[in-house]
Amino acid sequence: MTKHLLAAALLLATLSPAAAQYKPTRPVMEFVVHNGPGSGNDVFARRLIQVIEQEKLMPVRMQVANKVGGGSTTASSYMTEKTGDPNVIAVFVNIWLVDPLVQRKRRRSFST
Repeated sequence: MTKHLLAAALLLATLSPAAAQYKPTRPVMEFVVHNGPGSGNDVFARRLIQVIEQEKLMPVRMQVANKVGGGSTTASSYMTEKTGDPNVIAVFVNIWLVDPLVQRKRRRSFST
């Protein structure tokens, strides 16, 4: 539990002053995860939500939105569609950076 509280504290410490003035526009906030239920990222997101709710750090309910498929492409595409929506956040992992680069390289190698 201490590790989870530390992770939540680190997350909150990195938020900008503008985030402190955050006012949600909907009663539910989406927490996007690129893996299915029960995966490591899903468990981490659900535990983080639990800590946020216990500590009353967010004025709205949060729920996990599993966007599975294409490595992380489905989730990253979904997040691109939601650009500017303050009610959608994601568990960001390195695959979101690496996967598009690998796919681009793979497409080039097949086309030559």
